Amino acid sequence: MKDLKRLKEHYEVQGRESSFDVYLGPWGLKSALFKRRREVIKDVLPKKPGIALDVGCGLGVYSLDLCLFGYEVLAIDISKSYLEKCKILKSRVGKEWHLILADAQNLPLRKGCLDLLLCSEVLEHVPDMLKALVEMIKLLKRGGILVLSIPSRFSFTEALGVVREHLHKVNPIWLRNTLCKSGFLCVEERFCNFAIYPIMILLSLKRPSLESFVIVFWLGLDKLIGMIPFVKLICWCYVAKL
Repeated sequence: MKDLKRLKEHYEVQGRESSFDVYLGPWGLKSALFKRRREVIKDVLPKKPGIALDVGCGLGVYSLDLCLFGYEVLAIDISKSYLEKCKILKSRVGKEWHLILADAQNLPLRKGCLDLLLCSEVLEHVPDMLKALVEMIKLLKRGGILVLSIPSRFSFTEALGVVREHLHKVNPIWLRNTLCKSGFLCVEERFCNFAIYPIMILLSLKRPSLESFVIVFWLGLDKLIGMIPFVKLICWCYVAKL
């Protein structure tokens, strides 16, 4: 799906079919992984006012978090249907942020205008990942913060190619070094969502009675595994604050 037109069409359909329940609904297996990643990302975000951009905002959940932290928020997505869902979320929570229809490879903002840029689970879907990174970097002010999350290529799910939408398998170490060469200093790294493996297995077994066990035990174990050298690389999600 490396053609940009086809990519837009794909996410228009996905946006129409997406539900807030997975992200903001009751804590179940399907929402546990997102909520764990959201917990980690919220923890690394700077809690200070400024102008922030949410690249590939989707339903707008992270845009909402940024608003609650006091940021003036710009949210960009390639899909009109996702931006329409963002409008629904804004009306539900009574918060305001700016919505922009654009793709990550061509960000329509002036250079050096942002204090913070958040890009979660987006780069692996972008045809030209390096071009998107360059676009993001040039928008940050001197001393601006870049927060990225991306699946690690060392996770079993990526190694086996389970998610076919992903155009790139990213080595977190390569990504960190590439950004450091661009002048960024990696100030914090986190790994999470090792628990994706037992959760995926139990979802396939369709055993709702085991949900509470998985949520309590495996998500607790997830925090421990995310701190162990080398082992943490097989976690699904890599989060970097630069």
